[in-house]
Amino acid sequence: MEALNITLSEILLSFSGFTGIVRGGPKWAEADRYDISAKADGEIAPADRGPMVMAFLEDRFKLAVHHEQKEESGLALTTGKQLPNVKPATEGEAALISPGERGQINFRNVNMAKLANYVRDMLGVQVRDQTGMPGSYNFSLDTAGEPGEAFRDRVRSAVEALGFSLQPLKITRDVTIIDHVERPTEN
Repeated sequence: MEALNITLSEILLSFSGFTGIVRGGPKWAEADRYDISAKADGEIAPADRGPMVMAFLEDRFKLAVHHEQKEESGLALTTGKQLPNVKPATEGEAALISPGERGQINFRNVNMAKLANYVRDMLGVQVRDQTGMPGSYNFSLDTAGEPGEAFRDRVRSAVEALGFSLQPLKITRDVTIIDHVERPTEN
């Protein structure tokens, strides 16, 4: 494993298989950056990598964590009253999300889970795909709006104009709590 210029919190999210948020611990766990290079004697199965990284962090950082399930507000991406105005992607077409020339966002060969992730990133709230639409699609979101209108509001309007709906939803997320951690010593 090689991780360059990474914080402890980022390591926990990126390499240990956690799916959620990291909370607790000192401020330096989110600010101090490290270069980590760890080598194993031979090939490691993908399923064994997370536990090995955790063992490394427990040893070098004296890290102790636990997990909690937290409920928070989110959104469900669903189909609206009419079918969404999307076209099935052509097999073999490259997956791409790109800006268009007139303020639109073009989606090529994108599945609904990726659309939900895009909306999550734009709105700053968890979004779950509940469309039931399998496969990948081509479509564009027209994000042109009124002067002064927030981009996030334009994205939401564009998603709904395409025929989707964003409904309030309670989402349970895994939260990693840092119980104890110490700065590592130099090699």
